[in-house]
Amino acid sequence: RAFTWADGCLYWDSPLVRLKQLTEQNLAMFLGAYQPQLGDTILDVGAGAGTEIGQFSRMVGPSGRVIAVEADPAAARRLRKQVSRLAHHNVDVIELAVGANEGTVRLNVAEDGSIENSIKAVVGMTSISVPCRRLDRLLGDLQVDRISYMKMNIEGAEYDALLGLGSAISKVTQLCVSCHDFTGDPSQATFNDVKRYLADAGLQVSTLPNPTAIWGNYYVHAKH
Repeated sequence: RAFTWADGCLYWDSPLVRLKQLTEQNLAMFLGAYQPQLGDTILDVGAGAGTEIGQFSRMVGPSGRVIAVEADPAAARRLRKQVSRLAHHNVDVIELAVGANEGTVRLNVAEDGSIENSIKAVVGMTSISVPCRRLDRLLGDLQVDRISYMKMNIEGAEYDALLGLGSAISKVTQLCVSCHDFTGDPSQATFNDVKRYLADAGLQVSTLPNPTAIWGNYYVHAKH
């Protein structure tokens, strides 16, 4: 089912989720330290069904590029549906997980397309095998030399994904990593590791002063 509003669209199963409000709330926190510009290249790691993709596509315009990475096949299908109806043809959907190593990983599935599906936390009763790439190799394959802004929201796998970015972190100008310590699951606690890793890489690290939701306390912003 398609849910549309003036500046967005999502394909979702349940009409009970307040998609417009959720999208606008999360987008404001993701972009708390940077507003994408026309011509930017955005890397959206953990794009899900595309909660922010429509806005990212509009912000960078026809001269920009959005690379949407999503591990869950069900979410990726919904994401492709949304991308097919966007005004600008500037979004590439990459269906795989990212981590510190190449190969395959198990994605624990709470529900097809769920934002809670995770390769770290045990959720639901089933899991599926999905391909996993290092971000540095993925960006090399895509011939990407610069990322204006990277958003990462991958349910506890953030630190491993940053390790897989390696020296390609120098290609990223601005980024926001959503850490998942707020869940209380130790397997998803990455906030301190992510902050330390980014600081050690020479980036200026900050957090949101007044987040509008509890998980916003664990959004890490950084820039070169």
